[in-house]
Amino acid sequence: MPKHLAARPPLDTLEERHVRKLTHSTHAPADWIVHAKIVARSWDGLRTRQIAADETIEEVVVATSMLAQQKIGAIIVLEREIGLRNYIESGIPLDATLTYDLLATIFRPGSPLHDGAVILQEGRVAAAACFLPLTVNPRLSRELGTRHRAAIGLTEESDAAAIVVSEESGLISVALDGEIERALSPDELRHRLRDLIQPRRRFRKRDADR
Repeated sequence: MPKHLAARPPLDTLEERHVRKLTHSTHAPADWIVHAKIVARSWDGLRTRQIAADETIEEVVVATSMLAQQKIGAIIVLEREIGLRNYIESGIPLDATLTYDLLATIFRPGSPLHDGAVILQEGRVAAAACFLPLTVNPRLSRELGTRHRAAIGLTEESDAAAIVVSEESGLISVALDGEIERALSPDELRHRLRDLIQPRRRFRKRDADR
């Protein structure tokens, strides 16, 4: 297990502990207990999604760091709300468990899958060698190569996030909403990905108004 996962703080909050205590109560009104059990199941689902998101983030960060150190070019796309089926079908379907070793192997020079992008879907490697649309934005720097333009092009058409490793400089970049942020450190990449894919607990409006 990556060390960052082992160091993750517990997810329990004081509020959650109170709810779980209520689910085992023999004195609380029945409708309170039913509601508490529903809330507890919802939090269990959130906990599971948080763990899965953490694992995805760490595998991607480790793989990206390895590729950057060796100056191996790569594009790793994370599907979010908008499906990327058309782009997945343009590549080689894998539907494989996500590991940093798999990502590093895919992009290794000489690999039959190293050209094109890898697309991640729900924490799995959906496909490799995928074709992405190139941006035609005339305002972009001429320093940006085909990988960067493909990453930007995809994010102009969807809410996906695209990570790019430059084979010339080894720099790590993230494209989102048609914009690109360059020269990120592994820790900065980790924080960006947490902001993008970590599940959030949804509050009802009346809870927010309290």
